Amino acid sequence: AKKLWKWAQKQSFTIGEVQYSSYALVLAEYKHVQELDIFLDTCQRSGMNFSYVLLGALVNVSAKQQDFRRAEAIWQKLVHEFGIVPNHIAIGARSKAHLHSGRPQASAEILDRMLADGHMLNPTLAENH
Repeated sequence: AKKLWKWAQKQSFTIGEVQYSSYALVLAEYKHVQELDIFLDTCQRSGMNFSYVLLGALVNVSAKQQDFRRAEAIWQKLVHEFGIVPNHIAIGARSKAHLHSGRPQASAEILDRMLADGHMLNPTLAENH
C-alpha cells in the first residue's frame, strides 16, 4: 500500500478524500499508529477535510482490535482537534470499542450521551445498550 501511495502521488490524477481515507484505513488496520497520526496531521494542514465517515471507520478499526485507548486518541484528534461532527455510526463505533475492550459501563455511557444529544439508536446500538 505504501508503494502504491507513493506512486499515486506522482501521477497527474487528483487524489481525493476517498483515496486519502482508504490509505488511512490501511495504516490503521496494520497498526501503523505513528505514521497514521502524521498522515492525518499532514492532510489536515494541507486543507484536506475528512468527514464522519473516516472517523467512524477508523474508530471501528480500533474496536475490532479491542483497543479503546486508540479509539479515544482518534476521537480526540478528529472530533476535538479537526472539528469533525460525529454521526450516530461513529458514536456507535466508539461505544463498540469500549464494549469490545471489556468496558461495558463506558460503552453504555457513550450511548447514553448519544441519546441525550438527540441521536437515535439503530437496532445494533440498542442491543449493545
